[in-house]
Amino acid sequence: MMDLLQDLPKSKLLEALQNRTSDFERKSFKDLCCAIYEFRRKVSLELKQINVLFPEYTPHDEDYHIANLFRISDILLENTYERLNTTELLLLVAAMYGHDWGMAVSKSERYYIATKKKQESAPEIILLDDEFDRFEDLSQSINQRLYLALMMK
Repeated sequence: MMDLLQDLPKSKLLEALQNRTSDFERKSFKDLCCAIYEFRRKVSLELKQINVLFPEYTPHDEDYHIANLFRISDILLENTYERLNTTELLLLVAAMYGHDWGMAVSKSERYYIATKKKQESAPEIILLDDEFDRFEDLSQSINQRLYLALMMK
């Protein structure tokens, strides 16, 4: 449990979780903490990919984006924390880490989506069933808009 909490941004949410240490003695909470810790570890590494695709966005990392989400949560939900059970508090933590995760597309994923060819060194890539169709539709739409914009000049 302490591994999960030790690196979370300082916040009232963190304090609320620390006040529930007796809950974490139960195996079900230990398992949930382990799952959320692993999720957080994986997502934190991948969140930085967001700014590669969206450089105009504020940094999507733990130090800036996630820390701000904890501050916002404290402002909006501070009086709610005591009414939430430990599982709900932990899921709130997971949601803060995971809410933008779908925007984190690695270089190997971008290559695969654009070319339909998987690089040998690429890790497992899981796409939506219609991901290639969506990409082609987006590409055509962008090309059409660019063409129209050029024709209007």
